[in-house]
Amino acid sequence: MIKNIKTKQIEEKTCANCGGSKTVDSYFTSRSFMHSDGKCHVCKECVNELVGTDMDKILMFLSSIDTPFLQNAWDTKSGDLGKYLSQMQMRQNKSKTFRDSDKQVSFNPIVSREHEEVEEFIVSKEDKMTWRGVEDENIEYMKFKYNELIQSGYKDNTPIKKMLLQNIVKTQFQLDGSKNTDEQNKLYTMLGKMMNDANVKPSQETSLDEVPYGVWIKKVEDEEPIAEVDEEFKDVDGIANYIYKWFTGHLKKMIGLGKE
Repeated sequence: MIKNIKTKQIEEKTCANCGGSKTVDSYFTSRSFMHSDGKCHVCKECVNELVGTDMDKILMFLSSIDTPFLQNAWDTKSGDLGKYLSQMQMRQNKSKTFRDSDKQVSFNPIVSREHEEVEEFIVSKEDKMTWRGVEDENIEYMKFKYNELIQSGYKDNTPIKKMLLQNIVKTQFQLDGSKNTDEQNKLYTMLGKMMNDANVKPSQETSLDEVPYGVWIKKVEDEEPIAEVDEEFKDVDGIANYIYKWFTGHLKKMIGLGKE
């Protein structure tokens, strides 16, 4: 009796840094809503090369995958990023986000060193207009997360897209601060619907998104037509002359147009 054995297909994705196609287990797990497949866009090897042992970069990376920094856990893993992130997948840490990091960790994308002066963030009138309804103390974090979206490939080149991205950031902020399971589920649903309705996921963005395909073709024909071929290259193999001599020429004589 022959058994039908199914082979498991290994899923792969392309690293946004090195361009290599690698299996999904070659990427760190991400809790960020910007990574819809639950994996970082950059492979583990590249991440380790990019952040090294620089704590500023490590914190920025943890923020981008929405994973907390817990000093005690970090120390027990001797500063090994891979081992630390494996520990963050354990049940007691799995539901935590970057906002659950130790209190001394700043949400500023650049964590200041002791010998550096911390530049105070000033909320402008434009910021207040852009982030209406958001408390001043949270606007800096909102702007940081918004810029992360843009740097990740999202587009805000129309007022509608800009508004949708702002709403996505606001909803994610509410989700991060919610401790109620029912409310979290509701916010997750809202967040997914906004991203799907907006049709602005990086994986969906193409050069044709802004206009219908037919309009794009017409634009190319009108503004970038194919240049006229030089005389010496018009009929290098004599095909055009052959067609005229044996087909077009005879047809013209038949309908009374003569040879020309």
